[in-house]
Amino acid sequence: MSKAKFAALDADGWLEFTANKSPKCPHCGDDFHIADNEAWFLYDENDTHEVECPSCEETFQVSSSASWCFSTDEQER
Repeated sequence: MSKAKFAALDADGWLEFTANKSPKCPHCGDDFHIADNEAWFLYDENDTHEVECPSCEETFQVSSSASWCFSTDEQER
């Protein structure tokens, strides 16, 4: 018997699914490991992507955002 769609999101609340190091499935609550699932496309740009959870096989959207920091304090002289 499969769980209801978005059961983990509804039970745990939106805060558990916001700004995590790895996406978390809103259906079953399992972490979606980018490296294990070879989902490198999630790093491509600030966008929304669709992925399938390997645990419950439900699809969900992942919003990704990136920021870069640049330093020029170490210079060869």
